[in-house]
Amino acid sequence: IASLIFDDWQTLVHERFSGLDSRQLLFRAGDFEIDLRIDLQDTNCTLTGQIFPELSDAMIKVESGDIIREVRTSAFGEFHLDSLPVGEYVFSITAGDVSLRIEKVPLTH
Repeated sequence: IASLIFDDWQTLVHERFSGLDSRQLLFRAGDFEIDLRIDLQDTNCTLTGQIFPELSDAMIKVESGDIIREVRTSAFGEFHLDSLPVGEYVFSITAGDVSLRIEKVPLTH
């Protein structure tokens, strides 16, 4: 079970007033930490992140309704997804015998 351990949306309120629309979420799932960075535009966002300890060549999948996007992690456990519609997503990671799933990831303002 993944748990949210950090959400800068709650702590960096001053950025909301400076015109920056970004968010960082940090989840812990088992032995892993998943760092998600969300850059929000009007109706889309860019999702980048990293898995610690690194999971190279892991499959990252985000799903919301009919929207399904997949990408593989780099050798450093990093990933990048462009042009995701703003919304709430299921985020999953699969690598060998590792399978992690995070429900209700808020890629929203």
